[in-house]
Amino acid sequence: MTTIATDGRTMAGDGRGHCRGTVITDDDRKVTRLPDGRIVGCCGSHSDASVFIDWLENGGEHPKLDEDFGALVLMKTGAVEWYSGRPRPMTPQLPTAIGSGMDMAIGAMIAGRFPGEAVAIAAQRDIYTGGRITVEAIEQSDKARTSREG
Repeated sequence: MTTIATDGRTMAGDGRGHCRGTVITDDDRKVTRLPDGRIVGCCGSHSDASVFIDWLENGGEHPKLDEDFGALVLMKTGAVEWYSGRPRPMTPQLPTAIGSGMDMAIGAMIAGRFPGEAVAIAAQRDIYTGGRITVEAIEQSDKARTSREG
């Protein structure tokens, strides 16, 4: 699996990719900034992540995704949507995380750690979390502009 964590300002994800228990890479990028400024973190298969991100960018009918797939979408406003194979997202309480190290990451953020630190903490105990950690943050100008507009 993986660990993706967010506090509503920053999102982080690990880089471990595996297949049937064998580490394939520790340099996978699972957190992506979309052209419109949203930040997306996906756990599950690469093919599901690609299809999901394409759907977010282009719309259309919600794709059929594996039941193990999960995604967090951090909006420019700081709101977060949590997708899990269903077309309608949930709105989680922040801070939040998904993936195999989610409980450890949420606990670390509640204790005051930032998302990147929380993913690193999860990687200490979760064998499916590890490698390079990618961190993306909401652009302050986008958040300020959205606050003034809305």
